[in-house]
Amino acid sequence: MSAARCTRPAGLHVAPPLATADAVILIADCTGPADVPDTLLGCMRVVTPSGIDQSYAAIHGKRVDAFAAAAGPQDVWLEGDRVRWRRGDQAVSIDLMTGVATPAGAAPPPLHVVHRTHAWDITRTDEHIIARERGKIAWQTRRAYTAVLGAVYLADFVPMIRIASIGPFGGRSELDLLDLDATGSARCATTSSSATPPTRC
Repeated sequence: MSAARCTRPAGLHVAPPLATADAVILIADCTGPADVPDTLLGCMRVVTPSGIDQSYAAIHGKRVDAFAAAAGPQDVWLEGDRVRWRRGDQAVSIDLMTGVATPAGAAPPPLHVVHRTHAWDITRTDEHIIARERGKIAWQTRRAYTAVLGAVYLADFVPMIRIASIGPFGGRSELDLLDLDATGSARCATTSSSATPPTRC
């Protein structure tokens, strides 16, 4: 791959930064021309937490025109030695060393939560939040939620799954943050942006 002439400033369109154990991955429009043989999607910069550059790469690939034309919210996930970049309903998988991108599924990876001998993979659908253990459904919520935000670990307690629900209530916008017991029990803590009583999980 020909080297991309990327510089320190980011381009106009910036994806969410992705922090790893020892670096931060930054994806944005290239600030200068990049000599690539196929479709250019942007440039990727990897830096240490102290800001020292580790690498630059032009993100490019074949059969990625649908992603190049996509619009909408963006997400970035680390998957081994690759990064998955989602924009709207399209996604690509990017090799961290070469910047070569290939089409990928747009569904987010599950949230993996571990407690003692148990491990759950948490996913969100349009109807439920679903927890799977060893490939089988362990539990699911009674209703839909807007997002799975992450896991909350506290010493000597079962982990909680933090989720968000956004929508109108009584003519006003409302944001509810809920912590669900990772085991699927009925225990649920709710924080609401309004005086509305908490809904059942």
